[in-house]
Amino acid sequence: NVKNLRLSSLTIKDPANFAATFDTVSYFNVENITFDFNDGNRYQSNMDGVHICGNCHHGNIEKLFGTCYDDIVALNAEEGSRGPVSDIAIRGIYTEGSYSAVRLLTANPECPIRNIHISDIRGTFYHFVIGFMQYYKTEKRGLIENVTIDNVYASKSDRTVIKFPKVTKYKR
Repeated sequence: NVKNLRLSSLTIKDPANFAATFDTVSYFNVENITFDFNDGNRYQSNMDGVHICGNCHHGNIEKLFGTCYDDIVALNAEEGSRGPVSDIAIRGIYTEGSYSAVRLLTANPECPIRNIHISDIRGTFYHFVIGFMQYYKTEKRGLIENVTIDNVYASKSDRTVIKFPKVTKYKR
């Protein structure tokens, strides 16, 4: 139940898991963050940059730099307090050799993701750039609606993943 949170002008170095996790946060700004991930987790997994859980609304995430070994921004409505995620603007992701730029994940219509604007992505990725998915095994289906994506310049990374046992080596 946090409102009006600002996270700005930081370098986050070698977290063991996600760099920043938000759950039930409204009217927030995350800006000018550099991710410097090298040795925090012995396996390069579950190392999101900004991880947004359920019940987060009215957020502005911009100017993210560096490499993450999972999603740079993850909107996961099913995690944490589980609930809707809405009205989020993501602008300016600059990276080389990251797993992905943005993931939108929901597996339940009671936890929708709505009104998302993703823009200005520049970089290379070894998994995907933007993913819309239902990761959890359930017969229900999630709801993602009103998403705008623009100004994306991305390509496949030539990065070889060697520390993540579930991912084979990726080549261009």
